[in-house]
Amino acid sequence: PLERVQNVDVTQSFLQRLVGLAVVRFETAGGGSTEGELRLVSAAHADELQSELRRHKREARSDPGAAPAAEAEPTALYELSPRGLALLAAVSFRWGAVPLALFTTPLVSDLLLAFVREYVVAGVLGGEVSLRDPRVLGVAVAGVGLLLLAAWVISAVITVTQYWRFRLERVEDELRYERGLVQRYSGSIPLEKVQSLAVEENVAMRRL
Repeated sequence: PLERVQNVDVTQSFLQRLVGLAVVRFETAGGGSTEGELRLVSAAHADELQSELRRHKREARSDPGAAPAAEAEPTALYELSPRGLALLAAVSFRWGAVPLALFTTPLVSDLLLAFVREYVVAGVLGGEVSLRDPRVLGVAVAGVGLLLLAAWVISAVITVTQYWRFRLERVEDELRYERGLVQRYSGSIPLEKVQSLAVEENVAMRRL
């Protein structure tokens, strides 16, 4: 039923934006996840579906027989500036980026393999090198430092691509958002569905 549809989310990958296509997902009242999906819809048609749903909501709220009111102008609530995005990328560290950095960064993986081969296998297990040897400690510290640095860079890149040109607006009784560089997301959130607001900060965020 159309009255159960609460929001229409539109997603566009980089390739889809180049050819003017989008993926449209429908969420309904009481649904915990996407209940309908249209793939390979034209971008113009996706915008039309979002506008049509908003028009239907306005008609449902208006008095029977009365002409539906025009859509209210959006009120900007938050827009992430380039400086804010750079700061967010700098303080956003994702531990999931550590294994990614380990297997995708040649310098880190080569140093780790060399450490295991020369110091652990040939040295420590062979009885030639002690774990207290400054060389072993130095290589281990350098390897861990490079690994964390590579993970931090990867985390920053992921953050920038996810929150590029993030914008949040309010139109009547719903929130609208847009974000993303490689993959662009846009959609709406009915205010009646918002039940709580959680705030998360790591140590760097609290310091700043």
